Amino acid sequence: MASLDTIALIKITFKDYDTGITTDVHYTNAPFHVSYNGITWYAAGQLMTIGSHESSYELITDGVDIKISGISKDAQPVIDKYGFRNAPVDILLAKLPTGTNTVPNASAIYYHRGFAGTPLTEIDEDSGTITVAFETTSVFKNLDDNSRLMTTSLAHHQVYHKDDKFFEYTADSGIGEETWRDE
Repeated sequence: MASLDTIALIKITFKDYDTGITTDVHYTNAPFHVSYNGITWYAAGQLMTIGSHESSYELITDGVDIKISGISKDAQPVIDKYGFRNAPVDILLAKLPTGTNTVPNASAIYYHRGFAGTPLTEIDEDSGTITVAFETTSVFKNLDDNSRLMTTSLAHHQVYHKDDKFFEYTADSGIGEETWRDE
């Protein structure tokens, strides 16, 4: 296997709105499948592109453009039932050691976390595949819109995101939860 410097790992959680069942789908831009934390991340290689994101010193980042092509037409019902819309999206960056397809456990870092916007789809009838393009919205973009994402208490955050220590290093929690909103 060739040596790769940094690869992207992307997890998208689709939801079947008829049944309420969610399904995690894992992709990588590596040219071969990669294993990370016991999960196989399927190779999308050049079929997946991830745009860059901008951030400021405020806790705000713009969305990231994602384009995945070569998707089987079997996935069309998921797309038609809005399975992509508002789907949680996590993008991690990882170093892949030479001569292996396994990323060391807990070594990937978050590049972006957000929610998928409404996808634009393109169907290639000749190949029988679909291309899906969408922009994510950062979890920090609309904190006022969703009270569950407005608090900085680690315990409150972990109720919704088990074992996620995102707010582990927030300011003194002895004074209670802090709430972010524009007044």
